[in-house]
Amino acid sequence: MHAGTHMETAVKQLTTFAIEVRMNDFVLRLADDEGNVSEFATSVEKLDEVIGAFNDLMDEADAED
Repeated sequence: MHAGTHMETAVKQLTTFAIEVRMNDFVLRLADDEGNVSEFATSVEKLDEVIGAFNDLMDEADAED
């Protein structure tokens, strides 16, 4: 986004996801409620970071309950 402009982006609803194991990395496939699919190649380390961040958020949510 450029300074001085305002663009609103609608948040898409995640409906399905898949993780494919490849020889040297992983592929994350995320699909939204309109059927659009985004694919991301990621390393083991980055996937661990994503899982760790998710687990931290879940722990915080559990602590609030």
